[in-house]
Parts: sequence; C-alpha cells; structure tokens
Amino acid sequence: MATTDRMQPRLGSTDSSRLTLGAVLVALAGVGLVGYGILFLIRNFIGLTELGLSPRQVGGTPEQIRTFSPDLYEYISHLHTAISGLLIALGITVVALA
Repeated sequence: MATTDRMQPRLGSTDSSRLTLGAVLVALAGVGLVGYGILFLIRNFIGLTELGLSPRQVGGTPEQIRTFSPDLYEYISHLHTAISGLLIALGITVVALA
C-alpha cells in the first residue's frame, strides 16, 4: 500500500508562525491570571473588597464588617485568599501548557 503526500499534513511557515502566536497569546493569558491572582491577594489585605465593589455596594467598610462580625470578616478573607491561590495556580498551569 502506497502512501501519498496528501495524507501527510505538513506545517508550512504560516502554520508554524500561527501556532507560535497562539502559544504566546495563551502564555500571556496565563501571566495575566497570575497577575490578577496576586492583585486579588494584595487587595484582600488592603481593602478586603473585590475590584469594582465599593463599600456602599458591600454594605460597609472592612472595619465596619470586622466590628459587626469578626467571623464573617475572617471568612471573607479566607475565601479571597483561597480564590487568589486558585487563580495563581491556574495561571501557572496555563503558562506551562502553552
């Protein structure tokens, strides 16, 4: 049985450059995820609220939440820390797979 060249896909220079561009874009998205995770972690210790949320939308400042319910404050802080770790790990995984 003879094989023909039509059955064997070949990567041309444009296909190779498109694959490289795609890998670079995926890696940049992973770096963005790591950066957002770090920003999320820093924001947890500085302002407690997420980006785009004001104290008016949350119902109070971090100090007011801590005064009202220390357990709630610690719970929110714990969740933010866990989510930031997840974002950082996901970003590292995306970069590694790119």
